Amino acid sequence: MNQLVKGRVYTLIGAIGWGLSGACGQYLMNDSAVSPIYLTVLRMMIAGLVLTLFAYWKQPKQFREVVKSPKIMGKMLFFGIFGLMLCQLTYLIAIHSSNAGTATVLQYTCPILIVIYVSLKEKTVPTVMEFVAIFFALVGTFVIATHGNPFNLSLTPAGLFWGIISAFTYALYTLLPGKLIRQWGSLIVTGLGLLSGGIL
Repeated sequence: MNQLVKGRVYTLIGAIGWGLSGACGQYLMNDSAVSPIYLTVLRMMIAGLVLTLFAYWKQPKQFREVVKSPKIMGKMLFFGIFGLMLCQLTYLIAIHSSNAGTATVLQYTCPILIVIYVSLKEKTVPTVMEFVAIFFALVGTFVIATHGNPFNLSLTPAGLFWGIISAFTYALYTLLPGKLIRQWGSLIVTGLGLLSGGIL
């Protein structure tokens, strides 16, 4: 299996897992009165601990280099808070304010923000396909928010607000760790990011 196919498979599995975690989160918050903050901390701590231990087992030399460097750990902490923690927390608040399906669709408008950011940074114009994707993402968001009636909001203002905010935080989560992942690998960065974000 080549890298491109692997990437697509992992992306598909990740998207399914993220959607499933949203549905489970909705159940816990609605039926078990678990708060979004508590659930965020719990998820990040458990996942962070598991991935950090796995990263240490797989890449012990690189792991020790990272934890011995205050500068690198500072970057990990920044990613953990402003990338991972905010992304997870705003997503769960959006679910709590609406439902898992709506929150997931709203959050997944984040590629629009990424395309705009990259276009401005690289001083390029989005491709035709990117414009088409942006158009349909906006149409989908409009239909979900209004059910096709521009004079009627079909979800709560809080649900719409937190869904849009979660798209921004998801974009941050995607863009922030680029250099760290290229240098240290996704296991170490994700593990330490989750753990540090969960602790704080």
